[in-house]
Amino acid sequence: MIDRPSSPDSVLLPRELVLASAGTGKTFALSSRLIGLMALGAPPDTLLASTFTRKAAGEILARVLDRLAEASLDSDTAKALSEQIRLPGSPAPASSREFYSNLLRKLVRDLHRANVGTLDSFFIRIAGSFAGELGLPPDWSISDEPTAQRLESEALQEVLSRARPREMAELIRMTMRGESGRGVHQRLLGQLTELRALIHQQRLPDQDRLWEAPEPRPELRGDNPAAPPDWDRILSGLRAISIPQGATGKPDGNFQKAVDTGIDALEREAWGRFCTIGLGAKVLAGEDTFRKKPITDETRAVVLSALQAATQAIRESLGGQGRALRALVTGFDAALKKIQRREGSYRFHDITFLLAGSEPMTARSDLWYRLDQTAHHLLLDEFQDTSRPQWEALDPLTSELLSGHGEERSALVVADPKQSIYGWRGAEPSLAGAIGTRFALKRRTLDLSYRSSQAVLEVVNQVFGHLPDNPIWQLRPGLRGAAEAWSQEFSDHHPAKDLPGYVSVEAGPRDPDSKGSDRPTLMAWVARRVGEIHQRAPNHTLGVLVRRNAAVARLTAGLRARGIEASEEGASSLTDSPAVSTCLAALRLSDHPGDSIARYQLSQSPLGPILGLPTHDDAPQAQRVALRLRRDLLGRGYGEILEGWIQELWEKAFVDDRDLARLSQLLELAHRWDARATLRPNDFVRFVQSESMEAPSDARVRVMTVHQAKGLEFDIVVLPELHLGLTKGQGLYRSVLPLRDPETGQVLRIFPSLKQDLRPLFPEMEKAGQQDREGELHDALGVAYVAMTRARHALHLFLEGDDPDEGPKLRFSFAGLIR
Repeated sequence: MIDRPSSPDSVLLPRELVLASAGTGKTFALSSRLIGLMALGAPPDTLLASTFTRKAAGEILARVLDRLAEASLDSDTAKALSEQIRLPGSPAPASSREFYSNLLRKLVRDLHRANVGTLDSFFIRIAGSFAGELGLPPDWSISDEPTAQRLESEALQEVLSRARPREMAELIRMTMRGESGRGVHQRLLGQLTELRALIHQQRLPDQDRLWEAPEPRPELRGDNPAAPPDWDRILSGLRAISIPQGATGKPDGNFQKAVDTGIDALEREAWGRFCTIGLGAKVLAGEDTFRKKPITDETRAVVLSALQAATQAIRESLGGQGRALRALVTGFDAALKKIQRREGSYRFHDITFLLAGSEPMTARSDLWYRLDQTAHHLLLDEFQDTSRPQWEALDPLTSELLSGHGEERSALVVADPKQSIYGWRGAEPSLAGAIGTRFALKRRTLDLSYRSSQAVLEVVNQVFGHLPDNPIWQLRPGLRGAAEAWSQEFSDHHPAKDLPGYVSVEAGPRDPDSKGSDRPTLMAWVARRVGEIHQRAPNHTLGVLVRRNAAVARLTAGLRARGIEASEEGASSLTDSPAVSTCLAALRLSDHPGDSIARYQLSQSPLGPILGLPTHDDAPQAQRVALRLRRDLLGRGYGEILEGWIQELWEKAFVDDRDLARLSQLLELAHRWDARATLRPNDFVRFVQSESMEAPSDARVRVMTVHQAKGLEFDIVVLPELHLGLTKGQGLYRSVLPLRDPETGQVLRIFPSLKQDLRPLFPEMEKAGQQDREGELHDALGVAYVAMTRARHALHLFLEGDDPDEGPKLRFSFAGLIR
């Protein structure tokens, strides 16, 4: 509560929605609001400030402490801070050093009660206080990724053991979609976890409606959709079609072939093929001719009857898939909840879902009593990354906090829908505008960049300022509307400072034989060019921002091969270090002494002689080493054993700095594993292999994905993977198409995925597919915007060279967007 008297003339505290573009001082605005509220008398524990990551939360709190400390040491700084933190409509606070010194002292004393963190951490505190009401076991915790995957695999196995054969057949068919290969278990697991997240986003009272098969277009429903098609009559009608004559007076060959192909498709139950080729496609499109030959009314009626039957068959197939999915995801959800409760291990989003149930915990009158505090001021950062379940959990609290009391309570919601790049994780950028309207938040925009030079901002303005007019939408006309919607949040950026800078666009070599995303020749050229840029400006920070973690490792290796020290900040397996791989080989040997590959790797490494295995062909000695290792692991634990190995390898200079850093991360995992170690060392090996960890350093050159670069800035930015498609064309979801309410974003229907050219048969499915593609495009445009706005001075855009045979060609890629 603000410590000031209330009167008819009291000033209302600000409640704002701030749309802050990249580099416009978002952290400065948040820290100013926090200090301003404390300067008016708000205790630290009445401030609820949340952001997307722990790193961002730490930066905000550090900025508050730094600014208070600087003001407490310098009178001019104190006076400037007094103006910077002044709340709209309120008088400027005191401007003395002593005032800010006392404020700093008070904050440090109550720092443990300051609510500056992530939404997840706040939700975990609530769940800890209401564990009994939520049905959580007393010793519950947030699981690491390998544990979560293990529990989900157990739930899948339980569901599959009870599944009906028909449900299994439908699910396997939908999962593999005609592809051969391995990995069925992982693909099933991915689909069910994806579906589980979707059913947690809907609040329909009628669950049957959620899974209903889509209705066909009106003209494809037929007179009696419930009756099974009379295929004999339909096929006889197609065979009796009168074929128009060709130029020679004989039946037209192309028309006859179209009829025969359609009959063949129906006989083979290839319903989709009939609808998308030949006469079926022409009648669906409403055309009157086929290859310049008229389609008579009689022919149209026969083909339409076949189309109705084929569409009905497709709908029945979708209905079967939907029923199978419903049974399996419902069983999977129930089995996973039971296993999670038994193990006391949950993911973050499981806790969010529990809090946002039919009776949200944040609506409880005893919430703040349980948390031993009271919040009067709400500050939400990076709100464009908030998911709908997170908002549903937070909504009751926000509504209560902003219900009147304008002299005592305030709100600041900071968002930038342009920087929303987590749609695949459920982020809902439209929430910011909806919340602003609902709670009548005063809208303010920040477009003056304190980060980037005018040269960089000019290119950003060129690419995004006239986005709907970009020629690239000629390739995807259906996505032009989504581009227009994205661009509504964009206004021209202007520099706050006169910084030197430039933008360079270069075409590198082409990889003519490359398939997929990899471009080894281009990436080798990029590594050389990055090295040259770094050598010209060795004291400047240089960020190489890519789309895929695989490119992080490739480029880092290429730079190091050229003697350029680079910080590898893409999360990857620790096994990319030979030293870690060797330690894991020793553990595999302890689990299975007959593992000849592990025995050979260990004996050929510096660790072999240390552990008493200098040669690989001494099987009895390998048995003795394995037995001793198992006893040591049981008696002393993984952490202590690995610490001894690492210490000896380092003292004998067998590892370099990078390997030592990776070994230190291995040691961290070992200590975490000791709390739940099993009797099998191979379980720990699998745990390490499944964990992805970064390998950062203090190098001036940093290689990372665009997602990891969000919130960072560099003197020079290099974007080398612009050849990648702007979208994958499959939307955000792989196995299903969710249909959402355009106003609330809630899931209304869940359809099994269908080929894009068949979706027009079902209007609701076509709408769901369009929503899905638009969501993917919004993320892609956000990635491009975030990547380009990380640069302070210089931006290097590396494109793949044109095909010499084709010449310049517009492609639906990041390069195409920029070119």
